[in-house]
Amino acid sequence: MKNKTLHHAFPIVAAALGNRFGIKVCVGGDQAFTNGKTIQLPAYSGDDPDYQAVAWGLLAHEAAHIRYSDFSLAFGGSVLRRRLSGAIEDVRIEHELAKDFPGTRLTLRTVIENMIVKGDFSANTTADHPANILYGYVLKSLRARVLGQTALQPLVEQTEIALKAIFPNGAVIRLQGLLSEVPEGLTAERDCLNLADRILTMIEQEVGQQEQNQQSSVSSASDDTKDADDQEESEQTDPEPTEQADDSTNKPEAVEQNAPEVNPVGGKAGTSGDLTRAIALKNT
Repeated sequence: MKNKTLHHAFPIVAAALGNRFGIKVCVGGDQAFTNGKTIQLPAYSGDDPDYQAVAWGLLAHEAAHIRYSDFSLAFGGSVLRRRLSGAIEDVRIEHELAKDFPGTRLTLRTVIENMIVKGDFSANTTADHPANILYGYVLKSLRARVLGQTALQPLVEQTEIALKAIFPNGAVIRLQGLLSEVPEGLTAERDCLNLADRILTMIEQEVGQQEQNQQSSVSSASDDTKDADDQEESEQTDPEPTEQADDSTNKPEAVEQNAPEVNPVGGKAGTSGDLTRAIALKNT
C-alpha cells in the first residue's frame, strides 16, 4: 500500500515543487533530464525501496542544471568534448547547489550509491577505449574528491590504474593538475568547457611528444645498426668478390621491420589512433 501511494503521490508532489520554482516537472519513462524549462524524471518501477530518495536526488540534480547551467552553449562535433565538459559541469553545479541547499549533498550521495549498486558506475580497465578511461577518471575522481561521494573511491583507484597504463605519465600528472582547479576555478559552464578543451589539448601534446620520442628512439637504433654493419664490412679482408657479395646479402634486417608495434599511449596497439580521432573534433 505504501509503495502504491508513493507511485501516485510522487508525480503530484514533484509537479507542485516544480511550480514553486517555475519549473515544469514530468514523471515517466526511465531517464532523468532537462531542457532548461522542463525536468523529466523516471517513473516509479516495481517495489524499489530507494525510489523516493533517488527521485529526489535526480530532481535536485536537474534543478541545479536549470539554476546554474548555460543551455545556449555550443559543444561542436566532439562527443568526448561534450562528455568531459558535462562531467565537470555536473560536479560544479552539484557543488553550487550544496552551498545554497546543504541537504542536497546527502540526497545526491544516495543517488550515486544506488547507481553503484545497480552497476551504473563501474571501474574502467585497460580493455576500455582510452576516451572512456579518460572520461571515467574525470567523472569519478571529481565526484569523490569535490562532492564527498566516497563510495566511488575504490572505482577511482581502479580506473587510475588503467589511466596510467594507457596514457603517457606526463599526461596523467598534468591531468591531475588541471582537475585540481575544480571547483574553485569554475564560475560558469563556459569555464567547464574551457577546462575540457585544455585537457584534450594537453593529451594531444603528450601523445604527440611520446610518438616523437619513440620514433627518435627507433631511428637512433636503426642508425646504430647501420654503423655497426658498415664497420663490419670495412673490416673484411677476403679479396674474393663473391664472398663480399654473399656478406652483403646476409646483413641484419632494418630495426623498423623487426621492432614490435608501438602504441604511443601504451596498452593495446592501435588505441592511440582511436583516441586521437576521438579528440580531433573538439574545435569543430
